[in-house]
Amino acid sequence: MSKKIDFSCPIHHNRTQKEILMLATPVLLSFGVPVYKTGNIVTFTAGGSIDADGAYRAYKLEGGGLDNIMNAHSNVKDPNSKWVGVVLDSTGRPVVQGANDPAPGYLVSQTAWRKPGASARDPRGYLDAETFPYIVVNEALLRLGVKAWDFAEVSYGGVSVAAVVGDTGRKLGEFSIGTAKKINEKLAQAALTADAKAAKPINPSPKNGGVSSGVSYKIWTGSNKGWPLGLNLEGEVAALSPT
Repeated sequence: MSKKIDFSCPIHHNRTQKEILMLATPVLLSFGVPVYKTGNIVTFTAGGSIDADGAYRAYKLEGGGLDNIMNAHSNVKDPNSKWVGVVLDSTGRPVVQGANDPAPGYLVSQTAWRKPGASARDPRGYLDAETFPYIVVNEALLRLGVKAWDFAEVSYGGVSVAAVVGDTGRKLGEFSIGTAKKINEKLAQAALTADAKAAKPINPSPKNGGVSSGVSYKIWTGSNKGWPLGLNLEGEVAALSPT
């Protein structure tokens, strides 16, 4: 599990051997993904599945949503299985957005956390996965101190984007549609430079998009500043990153 360490590397000159070894030794292995923690920073490298939860247009009963309606079931092959990721009414049926909601006719898709004081039925109380950059964490990372809306950085193909911890899932390696779009914007910018070797854009579709590997994640535990909508994420992450 440990990486081979070059203690003479200049980047390690101000660190003790114990500190260097902590950087190279995973604190846990989650579904085959080594997770590292140094101070308040949690890092791991995995793939990048696309999450639609919280998006106003995530799901529609008759189809046509950003994601397949079967992904709103606990068993994606059984339409009678338990609903997940959507708000339910008192009868156990999904709540459909009304005329005054952002996407009338679509279901109210929820993330693990919602805006303080917001009604569970209010689509605006959840981070809109279609536009907002967030990552998904699992129980293993929550036990390491990761919390809702902690600031994060996602790196792929030589570019990095700021995000927050916005939802929970079973495995590591998942981010919102908005994160994929932000990555693609930076890849397009990098492709304009003369010496760029930009990676191919990430397909942002929850149905058939994402990447299987090569995505690095960094989370600053305890860094959240509450409901993140309206915050300058790039500025917040830049302030947390070493110069």
